[in-house]
Amino acid sequence: FKANLPPSAVASFCQSVDQQPNRPALRAHAGNGIVHGQWCADLTKEQAAPMLTTWREIARKGQGGVIVSRCPSQWKATLDVWGPAPGDAWLMRQVKAQFDPKRIFNPGRFVDGI
Repeated sequence: FKANLPPSAVASFCQSVDQQPNRPALRAHAGNGIVHGQWCADLTKEQAAPMLTTWREIARKGQGGVIVSRCPSQWKATLDVWGPAPGDAWLMRQVKAQFDPKRIFNPGRFVDGI
């Protein structure tokens, strides 16, 4: 996963994630607020989904967000890899409509089904 946070929220986020079961290996960049995490190979989608929800809530409290940058393809059908749509999703939809009016380039593969 990848978390984007204000730099001041990185340490708190990492400490919270590190206390969860099935905790991932973390690599944090406190200067820019980016945290990368990687789970062990035997993690299941059923284990990942509730952890992801918890971590998104922790990140949201710190004015950040969490996305899943890599996972098995079959997980993507039911696991929300992008998380909640940001407030500017309407702008993303307009840009997509301008550049891809027929929706032929990667339809539905971005945040909020864009």
